[in-house]
Amino acid sequence: MDRTKINKIIITAIVLTIIAAVALAFTACHKHTYSNEWSSDATSHWHESLCGHDNADQAAHEFGDWQTVGSATDVGDVLQQRECKECGYTESKTTHVHSYSEEWSYDATSHWHESTCGHGNADQALHEFDDWQTVGPATDVGDVLQQRECKECGYTESKTTHVHSYAEEWSYDATSHWHDAICGHSETSGNAAHDFISVGEEPSTCQVAGVAAHKICNICKKLFDANNQPCETDDLILPLKGHRLVLIPGDSPYCENGGLTDGYYCVDCEQTIVEQQRVRGLHKFKEAYYSVDIVYEDRAEFEHFDNVHATCQAWGYASIECEVCQQKLVIMIIGPHEYEDGSNVCKNCGQIKRLENTYVSSEVPDSAGTVIALPSKRKQTFLQVDFM
Repeated sequence: MDRTKINKIIITAIVLTIIAAVALAFTACHKHTYSNEWSSDATSHWHESLCGHDNADQAAHEFGDWQTVGSATDVGDVLQQRECKECGYTESKTTHVHSYSEEWSYDATSHWHESTCGHGNADQALHEFDDWQTVGPATDVGDVLQQRECKECGYTESKTTHVHSYAEEWSYDATSHWHDAICGHSETSGNAAHDFISVGEEPSTCQVAGVAAHKICNICKKLFDANNQPCETDDLILPLKGHRLVLIPGDSPYCENGGLTDGYYCVDCEQTIVEQQRVRGLHKFKEAYYSVDIVYEDRAEFEHFDNVHATCQAWGYASIECEVCQQKLVIMIIGPHEYEDGSNVCKNCGQIKRLENTYVSSEVPDSAGTVIALPSKRKQTFLQVDFM
């Protein structure tokens, strides 16, 4: 570089230094003044210089949130404002606030809140349904109305479906049980194998019928025999056990005291099976027995009769005495036929000998009374004679 250029540079630097020094001295002697009020435009704010120099504290606005001022117009437009936190500058704008119906609108698949300002709907979503519920009773063929409701909007969806109905009583066979459908379909309900409980035999006694060993299903409560075959209660009843009887001996029914018949007592149930009966006494006249009813209490009525011999043609009378009580009885007899040795013809009446050992005459007069007994192997007919 030549000497001339170097000198120019040096001189310029010196001049600039002098100017800066003079400016610095001048500044040190001047005090700036500013307005206390904020000045602002759409983007920033500052304090205005009062001395003609530069403004102070210039910065961009720091706004708060937008606030709606007043109510919306008929079409949903509202005035909104926001204010700078530092200088208070207010920015305004007109905006649209959507409005929606409080009631849900819906179709078969979704729901939403209808816009009331002419713009799009809000909160649109698919239905979220509860479980199906049966509404009202079933029809005669088992069809029922079912409904379910959206948990959010309340929309109700309906359908008609068939609900099977089943008999309360169990149907069963030897191996399983089930409830038959009563709605006209073939479906069954509750199908399961029997859960058998074995029940031992209860033997019969002479008073109470026993029950044979059997089984009961713990679920359907049906009865089965020991071979698992279905049965009824009557099929399990065992016959009564016979009584084991002990004889209660009676006594002989003689004369006025009468007597007791034989009785029987069971040693198992301790019950009298055959009661002893008191019976009318009988007089004992050798081989024949007569009722007490034919004994005369007043012996004087017949003691004046003598024994009258009876033949095969004529009645006779005889008095007999009871071997037990010595009571006397007058009887009317008809005698036997009399035969010569080797002859079968009665020598008195000519009647041919009969083979019977005993007989009753067919010629008893009405006044003679009634026949009361025939002694064994005797050829007389004994009759009660009523002496009145």
